[in-house]
Amino acid sequence: MELTKFFMSERINNDQITLSHCLIDLLIDNEYEEIDSNLILGKTQKQLNENNLWMADDKIDLLRVYFQFSNNTIITEAYNDFKEDVSATVNEKLTDIIIRKCEFHQKKKLSLKKLYNLRFSNFEILFLFTSIIGDLSKKALKISGDESKNVKNKLIIIGLASSYSLILNKWIYSTDDDISYIMKLADKYLN
Repeated sequence: MELTKFFMSERINNDQITLSHCLIDLLIDNEYEEIDSNLILGKTQKQLNENNLWMADDKIDLLRVYFQFSNNTIITEAYNDFKEDVSATVNEKLTDIIIRKCEFHQKKKLSLKKLYNLRFSNFEILFLFTSIIGDLSKKALKISGDESKNVKNKLIIIGLASSYSLILNKWIYSTDDDISYIMKLADKYLN
């Protein structure tokens, strides 16, 4: 019985991830307000479980799934690389993570820019960006080797999230496809 629940849960997670990527892809050619569940479902190339089609109705939840998936992918890859490079400092690792974030989203930059431009007119999108940057900051600090605890740790996370937000803002509005300038920005803001 437990194994069946596990596989059902995995299927639900996979369906959510598929739908979330479809939503991000649709944002390249459509405005956020124009996208509905029918468009999202029409974009899927994969056969979804009929019982999970309702997931296409909640765009904010799908965006949360997409960004959570991207954060976890970035952090997992960085963690594996950091285990091999023991000489890197905490700041170098934190810089590396925000660069990875920009590289991960480079092909979907137009979609992110459309969402980012809505952050002051749509509270849910503002909260989404805030929570996703906060999540990335916490995870980045943890895998980078910073051992701060309690109040100091909270202050460092707030500062890191502010720096990451500023760097992400510069990246989103940059017209340059070469993101090497992000490294300079990250070094400047994170130091």
